[in-house]
Amino acid sequence: MLFPYWTDAELKHWPFATIVLIVINVFAFMVQIALPPIPVHSDPSETEISEEDELIAMLQNRAGGNEVEELPGWWPYALSHGDGLRPIQWLTSFFIHGGIMHLVGNMIFLWAFGLVVEGRVGPFLFTVLYMGMGIFQNITEQLIFLPFEAMPSLGASSAIYAVMMLAMLWAPQDNMRIFIMLFYRPFFFSIPILILAAIYFLIDFGACLAAGFGMGTGLLHVMGGVVGIGVGIVFLTFQWVDCDDRDIFSMVYEAAGKKRKTKPRKPTKKDLKAKETAEEQRRQRIETIRKSIQMHIDAGNFPAAMNLMKQLHRVAPNASWTAGQMAKLISYFGSEKQWESVVVYSNQFLEKFESDPTLTTTVNTIRINLAKIYVVEKGLPSRALKTLTPINVATLPDRHRQLYHQIVAAAKKQIAEGAIEFED
Repeated sequence: MLFPYWTDAELKHWPFATIVLIVINVFAFMVQIALPPIPVHSDPSETEISEEDELIAMLQNRAGGNEVEELPGWWPYALSHGDGLRPIQWLTSFFIHGGIMHLVGNMIFLWAFGLVVEGRVGPFLFTVLYMGMGIFQNITEQLIFLPFEAMPSLGASSAIYAVMMLAMLWAPQDNMRIFIMLFYRPFFFSIPILILAAIYFLIDFGACLAAGFGMGTGLLHVMGGVVGIGVGIVFLTFQWVDCDDRDIFSMVYEAAGKKRKTKPRKPTKKDLKAKETAEEQRRQRIETIRKSIQMHIDAGNFPAAMNLMKQLHRVAPNASWTAGQMAKLISYFGSEKQWESVVVYSNQFLEKFESDPTLTTTVNTIRINLAKIYVVEKGLPSRALKTLTPINVATLPDRHRQLYHQIVAAAKKQIAEGAIEFED
């Protein structure tokens, strides 16, 4: 199983509502398992068993004949089929789960895709969308199965599938960070949200097709996904969500070499005021991206931070990293042994922050590390000595002073041995 845990999508809002929904689901599960079983008199010959193995097992604790059967305590709150309309179940059914693994799997995906969608629209609208899509899907499902008796359904999967489709439509080009355990070894990689969501949807659609669109998990997932696709397209069509031209419509137009046309509308007072405050909105936009960059830097997700810096440059071409951010980037590239990137960012750091007296220690450290790379990795001893020249050796701590002298000695040895230096 894939475990999505983070994204490089721009986070305009913290996932407060997503976290609250996860807490509510966990609390609901604790209440669910504490509910006492319900004794029911029934004739097993009249009961039609369906495909849901986990629920079937709960019904097989019978002695035969008209014996007393115990149903789970949560049974009245699951979404029933062929038993009329039950409005309370439209809400309760997607807050109960069939087991701890069912809960954990759903919450992982709610976190990952809720992060993207709530990051676009904020906690209030995200909550409305999540609850609204979940309830709508449950109403539709119960109406479709009114003529058929089938096992009840439960779990947040359908609502989460709807959220996943919103993420796919609104942030298709952004990546989802994935964790997977294979052969007892952890692997981490990134995959575009469009591809990840499409894979899951097509797998369930295929399962649904193979089952003849009968009642089952695949059908419920597909129904939730269809609801999410419909809502996502409506929001994009009427421009109710700001995706910064990174949504699926913009992606298709860009692939076709065309510019997406926005629907003209009559300017309102709000529009006129917005035009007057365009520069302020631009400033807020820059600040939002900067905060998102810092969030990713603090989380150690440097590729995502670099992608966001590209977005920031589209809004503010002269924007740059802070000293702390650039120092962490240099450290990251060094740990990845990406020496060219270390050299580029180190020289940028020195060019921008060399004269800042509060950063003398950091500047000296970067100069020493850069000189070491010139000698050890790139064979540029003269460049290494030139890099070390501005350092006041007397101010260096003992460890750095020792390294300084080692690098100087190694550089001079390379020069004495006739090192040929090639530079851009």
